[in-house]
Amino acid sequence: MQTPSFDFVMIHVSDLEASLNFFTNVLGFERIAEGDGPGFRQLTGKGGIEFGLMQADGQRAKPGDIEIYVKTDDIHAMREAIIGKGVAAGPVMDRPFGQIVPLPTVPDGVRVIAMGNPAK
Repeated sequence: MQTPSFDFVMIHVSDLEASLNFFTNVLGFERIAEGDGPGFRQLTGKGGIEFGLMQADGQRAKPGDIEIYVKTDDIHAMREAIIGKGVAAGPVMDRPFGQIVPLPTVPDGVRVIAMGNPAK
C-alpha cells in the first residue's frame, strides 16, 4: 500500500454561516462557491489543503466533529491492506468527488475516510 496524502478536512459546525464568516472575514480563507452544497461550504487557503464546513445534524455528526480525508491512487488496494492489518473498513462507495472507504474512528474520535479517484 502506498502512503496516502492528506486531501481534505471536514469540520462539522453548529452555525454554518457564522463559521463561514469567521473563516473568511476573520481569518481570510477563500470560499470556493462552486464546491458548495446544501449545508456545506468549501474553502481554501494559501498553499494548504481545501476544507469544508458542514452543518452538524446531531445524528451523523455533532458540532466540533472533524473528518480527515486521505487520498490514494488505488482505493481498492488501500482497503485490502487495511483489512489485512485486522482493521475494519467499509465498502468502496462512489461519490461525485471520488470513491471513498469509511474507516473506523481513531481513538480520539476523529473520523478518517480513505478517498480515491472517481470511478471510471
